[in-house]
Amino acid sequence: MRDVIYQEGNDHLDYYKIDLQNGYQLPSYELVLKVISSNRNNEFDADNISEEEFYR
Repeated sequence: MRDVIYQEGNDHLDYYKIDLQNGYQLPSYELVLKVISSNRNNEFDADNISEEEFYR
């Protein structure tokens, strides 16, 4: 692997069912990570962790 970065984030996503008049709707999310380690303005809010902690 090249330029591996292990990080842990604390963001929470809402997966609660939304009741509608004619049934319900389940929220869905698409995860796209565009992390550039040299970009100081990176919007991905996470803390660096070790490789061992990443694979727990």
